[in-house]
Amino acid sequence: MSLPGTNSAAPPFLTLLLVAWVHCAAGLCVAQETAPLLTGPAAELDCAGGEEDVFQSGTQLFIDRSYPIKEVPEVMDGFKFIRSKIDRVSVICRKAGVVYVFTPIAGKSPDSREEELLDLGFQRVDLPDVLLFEGGWNRCFVYQKEMAVDEPLNLGKWGVLVVPERGAASKPGAKPAPAKPAPASAGTTPSSGKKVYALLFGGQSNALGWGYQQYLEDTKDPLAKPQNDVEMFYDIPGPGMLPEGTLLPLQSGNSNTNVKPLPNCYPALTVAPISRFGPELSFARTVRDRLPDPDAKLAVIKFAMGGSSLWKQECWLPDGTADSAADGKLYRIFQDVAKRGIAALKAKYPDRTVEVLGMGWVQGESDALDGKGAEYQKHLTDFIADVRATFGADLPFVLAKISPQQIEGSPDAKTVGEWEVVRKAQDAVAAAVPKVIATETADANVYPVAKGLSEGQYHYTTPGLLQIGKDLGNALIKAASLDAAPEKVSSESGPPAR
Repeated sequence: MSLPGTNSAAPPFLTLLLVAWVHCAAGLCVAQETAPLLTGPAAELDCAGGEEDVFQSGTQLFIDRSYPIKEVPEVMDGFKFIRSKIDRVSVICRKAGVVYVFTPIAGKSPDSREEELLDLGFQRVDLPDVLLFEGGWNRCFVYQKEMAVDEPLNLGKWGVLVVPERGAASKPGAKPAPAKPAPASAGTTPSSGKKVYALLFGGQSNALGWGYQQYLEDTKDPLAKPQNDVEMFYDIPGPGMLPEGTLLPLQSGNSNTNVKPLPNCYPALTVAPISRFGPELSFARTVRDRLPDPDAKLAVIKFAMGGSSLWKQECWLPDGTADSAADGKLYRIFQDVAKRGIAALKAKYPDRTVEVLGMGWVQGESDALDGKGAEYQKHLTDFIADVRATFGADLPFVLAKISPQQIEGSPDAKTVGEWEVVRKAQDAVAAAVPKVIATETADANVYPVAKGLSEGQYHYTTPGLLQIGKDLGNALIKAASLDAAPEKVSSESGPPAR
């Protein structure tokens, strides 16, 4: 064969190039170099927002997807793996050792992390590819590396981490819970007597928050800029704009980043990511401004998930004790996030005592919509007891009540009735349990909702979220008996609705 414009006898180097091209085009390129499977010792991994389970067929693979594992290499069956969110796994190596990463085959799936794994020093293992979960594009190769102490590994969508250590016996789909963290103030107290206060914050979609950074900028709110005297540590389902699982200055960007369809609160914002936040922004800012100890450090630790309830096992259901084994899945994730946030504060401030100052809670809508209002008082009481058993006895707990305007105009009489049952349950818990305060959200001028907008009537607009955070901050100061000045728990006026 000759190429147009060439002699029939092609030069040797051109012949080689043509042969190589034909082989590659036919999928016959030489495979990358592989290595025998390393067998240990296993690395000890500190995972941001993940949980350990047994690597075996039938086990749920990701926290935020219901995909069961389909195939595992026989030699690795029963090893430990990290169940994380599908779009991010983030770990720090605490004890040097071997780590395996399963990721889709490059060229067959856009989700392959092969290139970055190779750049990080991983090497492909000499094992056949496996179909990790259903879908031909989910066929994976496995890569391995001996990680060093304090070496981080952060992968996007998607990679699955496994270590050469046998997991505890588990039925398919079982999800062993991480151990309950000890109360933050436990242990040896640093001699300086200086404090780092941690605020815990959680709930469902209004805790996650649809607040817009653009609103802060338009109104010239000081919260538009990072608050260098307050820190935050967060983890959420799906991607946030800011790095997760690390200490950062308090700022917007720790909520959903997607664009809402028209009509929405900010029709000019049509390109993702959108910087958003929840009540934790003004919650932590208010507490910082009212702390009587100006030398104390303050951080807020946040985990929230939209549509989550207190009654479902896959959500926040507590057992009311210090044993996490029977706690709901989301609640166990929250405990892990809080534990890692507290550990990060202890590492950053070794000369100070880290103390959980209290918790803010924004949740209840899902329980009303599920017709579980009659159970809410018990579940909330148990949840507070569980939080206190885990993070400190008599820990102040403040919550924002669900608002009647969230269902104003609803033709569903049952939902309207359930809404009132949950609101009364929130008041009853606050009246019966010491150091619990429920803040009011009924005033439509102060707590505007996104009725008629794509954010949805169940969700507060930015000024409403900011006011809820302020209310919770003032309530926490009161519940913790740190009042620096008399102040109302809920303001009678607020910023105009946007």
